[in-house]
Amino acid sequence: MSSMAQGNMIYEGKKRLRAQMREHLKSTTTDQLQQFSAAICSHIACSKDLLSSTNTIAIFAAHSKEIDLSELHESLPDMRFVYPFCHKDKILSFHTVTSPTKLILGSYGILEPKLSEHSEVDTVDVDLFLCPGLAFAINGARLGHGGGYYDRALATKSSRAMVWGVGMNMQIVDHITCEKHDQLMQGVITESGVMAARHD
Repeated sequence: MSSMAQGNMIYEGKKRLRAQMREHLKSTTTDQLQQFSAAICSHIACSKDLLSSTNTIAIFAAHSKEIDLSELHESLPDMRFVYPFCHKDKILSFHTVTSPTKLILGSYGILEPKLSEHSEVDTVDVDLFLCPGLAFAINGARLGHGGGYYDRALATKSSRAMVWGVGMNMQIVDHITCEKHDQLMQGVITESGVMAARHD
């Protein structure tokens, strides 16, 4: 099989899985999302492994059926939180935000930092990346929405930085085919706890 044909197969497989997961997530209620979000924030705030040498955490503003991490501002008041800003060239930049109430609605319908008010932080200065996704595999593979924003950003992170996916148990799948540019997660944090990736 040619590399182009193989690439097309991977692309179509990811496209199908995205559609399946979006349909699957429709069944999640607001109450469930709130319950799962509270549990996940608690798991993060209580994890010594994640926080023992962490000063700066990259989080995200919940969009649609995503986990809401805003509670971390209250439970971890001494941390510096940075949020992503989506640029038109499919690049992410990260900016210090002291409160989620200061985020504004961006061009993609996602709450984002206001560039004129929130200073940019280089990706190499981020200690812990908490990444959204549509699906996560047990080996650390992540399926995003298809823009490649996080893959590009994580390719420039520090070698010491930790990278974890954030989602619900229902978003964990057995396998996601990876391409060269896909960045692996060290594990995923769900309502059940902090689960390290398995590479067996």
